[in-house]
Amino acid sequence: MEEISKVFLLISLFILALGLYFFYNWYYRSVPQSGIYTLPQVPGPKSTDTILIFSPHPDDETIAAGGYVKAATSTGATVWIVLVTDGNKHHLEKIRYNEFENATGALGVSFDHLIYLDYPDGALKNENQADVQEAFKKIVLQINPDIIFVPHPKDTHPDHATTGIDAEKVITALKSKPQVYYFLVHFPHFPTQKGLKEKLYVTPPLKLLEFSKEWVSFSLTQKMEDAKQSALLTYKSQLMFPPLRALIEAFPRRNELFEIKK
Repeated sequence: MEEISKVFLLISLFILALGLYFFYNWYYRSVPQSGIYTLPQVPGPKSTDTILIFSPHPDDETIAAGGYVKAATSTGATVWIVLVTDGNKHHLEKIRYNEFENATGALGVSFDHLIYLDYPDGALKNENQADVQEAFKKIVLQINPDIIFVPHPKDTHPDHATTGIDAEKVITALKSKPQVYYFLVHFPHFPTQKGLKEKLYVTPPLKLLEFSKEWVSFSLTQKMEDAKQSALLTYKSQLMFPPLRALIEAFPRRNELFEIKK
């Protein structure tokens, strides 16, 4: 009788775990692939554009907008990238900075357009947020961009969310209103199907659909996608960790995805 109870308990636990797994995937599901055709298209960058990207860590700029950056530099637009933290959580600052410079250089961004703020990796939320916002404000006022890319405030990585929230406060207070694109990197079950899936699209999580905002798609040519993938491969320090590798490899797809305010 005791053996039967143990078997029944194991079967029950297995069924419960399986149920939780399917519920998790359902709860955090993304818009189906066919839904990509309903998303508005991001206009291509112009040669007269000045573009500013706030990247929480070395690699986020390429993960989120590497294809757009390549399109921008190829057309003659000016691109600046702010690296917010030092990427030094695992004592790899010098390696990650070198990878950052190689990746952005491969995308056509000049070295003197890289700005380093050196906040501690993984602890941005512990900094004085007024000071962080003031640092962001000085950069935005100095560069006066037409287009700004910032992390989505609901990104589940604290550094991403904090960067997005602080940048949003700065941008909201500006007299001039640049076009702002919010990018998502860390969110449960996003993007759908981790790993290298070059023929798929990145589609938004259903949980992040809001009436006051909309998700937009930037289509990548094969040349843009190849350039993005090549740039991501320079981040060898991150690719050596299987979970990070699966995440990074999931972003060279047929489009890039951003949220804008209506």
